[in-house]
Amino acid sequence: MKSVWMAAPAKLEIRDIPIPEIREQDVLIKVEYCGICGSDLHIYHNAHSFRIPPVIVGHEIAGTVVKLGAKVTNLKLGDRVAVLPMDTCGKCEWCKQDLPAHCPERYMPGQGSWIGACVEYLNVKADLCYILPDDVSTKLGALCEPLAVAVHALRKIPEDKRDSVLMMGAGAIGHLAVIAARGMGFKNIIVSDIVDRNLEAALENGADFAVNVLHENLNDAIEKKYGQKVFSIVITAGSKDVLCESIAAIRRTGCIVAITMTPGDLPFPMVPFIWTESTLYASQNYNDADFKACIELLRKERSRFEKAITHVVPFEDAQQIFDTLVNKSEFTIKAMFKA
Repeated sequence: MKSVWMAAPAKLEIRDIPIPEIREQDVLIKVEYCGICGSDLHIYHNAHSFRIPPVIVGHEIAGTVVKLGAKVTNLKLGDRVAVLPMDTCGKCEWCKQDLPAHCPERYMPGQGSWIGACVEYLNVKADLCYILPDDVSTKLGALCEPLAVAVHALRKIPEDKRDSVLMMGAGAIGHLAVIAARGMGFKNIIVSDIVDRNLEAALENGADFAVNVLHENLNDAIEKKYGQKVFSIVITAGSKDVLCESIAAIRRTGCIVAITMTPGDLPFPMVPFIWTESTLYASQNYNDADFKACIELLRKERSRFEKAITHVVPFEDAQQIFDTLVNKSEFTIKAMFKA
């Protein structure tokens, strides 16, 4: 079968490898779509923490069940599924709390013996598969994994803090967070970024107000528009000033949720943060509840999510699409492979 390899930093290759065997609790998925994640670009730059070239890229997939392990009872042949790409022990304190990202035995595609997901067929534990309803396409199903990152963050925000939300960063995750917030009933969805095209797309897909922080002071722009600061903030893109900007924009007793994985230290203005008596949450990955919420969101906001998929290419265009994403030579929200 075909597979997409990062053979060396910045060098993509298509290789033929055997179709993986499955265990009794596994299914074999015919991969139909596989999204390209920011972490795949880290592999391109040889900067990923555990996926080191040569390695098969990819973990954002949806496809069709074509083979069942002997003990699988929750799926049948022909089911279309999205995959939560994180296998865990299922027994530790974190797994019992539905926090799989913290399981000490967690592993993901492209790690250890589990191949990366940019392949024609992938072996997956059946419990990690989520059946897609008839009105959610398989292509949209491949958005489930990155969308779950945004949903995990948004679900941390208390119900009484959802009258206004600021997404700091309108890249792929920030853009999906805008659509998810609209579907989850958030009011006054604001987005900030440094790229006008990102902001325009966010406005087209559900944001109420956008601020280019290269040209306007974020806090001043929000207060001029709404007469007050915001109750909640989701940070999806980091910079040396991001926490300072977020704390300046937050209302008293508001909450800030940080997703961004910006390398290096960020300044933390402790006194202004204490003065507002705000809450700072960290958000990593996702869980079962997030994936279930995503399936419903994909159905509810499917027209907006469709517009978020800007590029769909065959495996053979791997080098070209990765170079495009790294060099930002075309406007892109979410790029995918069609297997």
